[in-house]
Amino acid sequence: MKHRVMSITKMKFVSISGTASTLDAVTMRCLLSGSFQPETAIGSLSGRYYRINEDNPYAAYLSRITEAVKSSGREPVYETMLAQGTRPGKGKQKPSYSKAGQKNNAHYAAGNLGPFEEGEIGSLVDKLPSSEDVLHSFGWQPEEGAGSLQPVELDKLRYFEALDIETEKLWRAKFTGMQVTEAPAEKPSGEGQPAADPLLQKYDRCIKKVEKLITALREEQAKLQAELDRCKDSIEQLRHFESLDVDVSALWSAKFLKLRFGRMPIASANEVDAYNKNPYVEFFRCSEEGGYAWGMYVAPASEIDEVDRIFAALFFERLRIPDITGSPKDAIKRLREEYEATKAKADELNKKLKLFWDAEYESCMSVCAKLHMLAEAFNLRRAAARAKDGYLLFGWVPEKEAQSLSDSLHELRGVEVKLDNPGQVERFTPPTKLKNSWFARPYEFLVSMFGMPCYDEIDPTPLVAITYTLFFGIMFADLGQGLVLALVGYIMGKYMKNRLGPILVRCGISGALFGLLVGSVFGYEHLLDGLYRKLGFDGKPIEVMESGSIMLILGSAIGLGVVLLIVAMALNIYILMRKAEYGPALFSTNGLAGLVLYLGLILLVLGLVIDIPVPTPVIMWAMIILPAVLIWLGEPLGRLVERRRDWMPEKWGEFLLQGIFEMFESILSYMTNTVSFVRVGAFVLVHAGMMMVFTTIAEMVGGGFAGAVVMIFGNLLVIALEGLLVGVQSMRLEYYELFSRFYSGSGREFKPAGSADKD
Repeated sequence: MKHRVMSITKMKFVSISGTASTLDAVTMRCLLSGSFQPETAIGSLSGRYYRINEDNPYAAYLSRITEAVKSSGREPVYETMLAQGTRPGKGKQKPSYSKAGQKNNAHYAAGNLGPFEEGEIGSLVDKLPSSEDVLHSFGWQPEEGAGSLQPVELDKLRYFEALDIETEKLWRAKFTGMQVTEAPAEKPSGEGQPAADPLLQKYDRCIKKVEKLITALREEQAKLQAELDRCKDSIEQLRHFESLDVDVSALWSAKFLKLRFGRMPIASANEVDAYNKNPYVEFFRCSEEGGYAWGMYVAPASEIDEVDRIFAALFFERLRIPDITGSPKDAIKRLREEYEATKAKADELNKKLKLFWDAEYESCMSVCAKLHMLAEAFNLRRAAARAKDGYLLFGWVPEKEAQSLSDSLHELRGVEVKLDNPGQVERFTPPTKLKNSWFARPYEFLVSMFGMPCYDEIDPTPLVAITYTLFFGIMFADLGQGLVLALVGYIMGKYMKNRLGPILVRCGISGALFGLLVGSVFGYEHLLDGLYRKLGFDGKPIEVMESGSIMLILGSAIGLGVVLLIVAMALNIYILMRKAEYGPALFSTNGLAGLVLYLGLILLVLGLVIDIPVPTPVIMWAMIILPAVLIWLGEPLGRLVERRRDWMPEKWGEFLLQGIFEMFESILSYMTNTVSFVRVGAFVLVHAGMMMVFTTIAEMVGGGFAGAVVMIFGNLLVIALEGLLVGVQSMRLEYYELFSRFYSGSGREFKPAGSADKD
């Protein structure tokens, strides 16, 4: 499909009405079209219409299933039916498949549970193993009196298989418009969902089983992890006392003795002998680590308070070690054996849990996808305006897809569809959907950062794609560094899904091409001289640091700025004329008068600086003074041209004085905007200067390995630092010098229902 330059996708306004029973099917088909952006209908209507404020019955189930998946350590990633390519009028939806490749339909038996009919789905959910069954299959014994339980093969459970079938039935019913028995939203029962809907009841029963199983597994995991932490902490505490060959339990059981374990600074431990007057002050040193002496002391119960005070003065830190039997060494051995046994249980649990989710994940994601569509379609109902006997639903759809959606909706009995052009709709403003070529499309990101174009504006993305790439390439002119930047951009876009990646690819290639022009390769300015001579040149085309080249580069940058400013003002004139805003188009600073004034000033400057023969009086009168007067009187002249009765200012003196200041401001903006483009050429010189510094340093260290390290570091620094600076400066030129003259960016992005980005 070819794209028109700087154009915006044409829209159609869709008005849908029908009987209340068709609303679910209509919203589902609008959602599946992938091209319908709703408008809140109730705000433009009155009388018998009212807002739909029903609670979404599917959202909570989707949330519960999602939480169940997250509890397994996996992120719920799934493709919606919309992403799979289902479109009304374009064939039936693709069937979903289990991991084994088996088709999910009402005649397929989940796991090894045998075939079933549609009416038996509810009983199948009840037949699914309970959490106790599954836990027993893990090797855990049931509670006393629970009876014997048969082991269950985890890879054959298929908890979500039957649920997927039910969701498929409901999804198809809403898509095709078949009548589905649904109870009205009620006050939540125990789980926060309407209890009367039989389909939701089946979801509830199945999800409860999964939640119960997940809860039991997580509790067991927590228990095992707590045991592992206890063993690990105990080993860490006891290892400092491993050399103590004493039965600690015997000391603890002594009636008239008190035992203290802990640590103190080594210097303090060396001072214990100073208290030899007290026979009970004795420290049994076991190990030293980190400036501390680890050990114990024992004292009679009658003397323990005094001994504790002495050791406290020596900065003794008491440590509560776990209750053990035997020596610390024996206890550590037993704890390590206990740790390994518990870790084996935890590993087995994790292994079986992974096996469970390997079997369940795909069918669970299939349920999530369908529930997501049902929830999104139900949310779309809130945009409709309901009446006792029907509803109204408004929205926007791209012109090329409008007829397809209309034909799909007309298949439903009792549904009427009307398509209007944006000009026929006064109540709503059409959204903006950009359409650009493969080259320009990544730059939509930069445009959207400033603001989306209005529907009746032009899309500046193609202009930004050309100018931004050009600015960046000129300022980042280096063959080697440009290719590196392009490679980084490719990795960012391909593997990191970063929106700046494709832009960096284009800018990097641009920098590499301009690098060929100036002969720079990783800062080496004469590496390509042989290539240029083979091509018939005396040397490289541009020697950046020569005085003549410097003036050429800076002058070319200003010339580029002049051309682009003229283009920006021409675009502004075109946009205003298309909107029939003839006054600003003719007499504003960025209108026709402003354009002529700017051209006159440029010619005058050229005549003064370059001394070229120009008709100075003609320029002064026809291209400077006359346009300046027209801009000065632009407001009343514009109103007069637009045939407005209130064209005359209320206070002429105040108006004329204000106009003088605005005129000087306009002329000053022409000058500053033009001179601002000098930075494009200046960065060429900055780049060459920065790399010259590193090449000089590399020569000073004698080349070789040290010189290579200097050049690698220098190139990486310049790529990162200058790449950032050049990117920011290029964006500044776009936003402040160009966009300020023709672009408002006050539109709103086209976001069809069900789109991922809803910000």
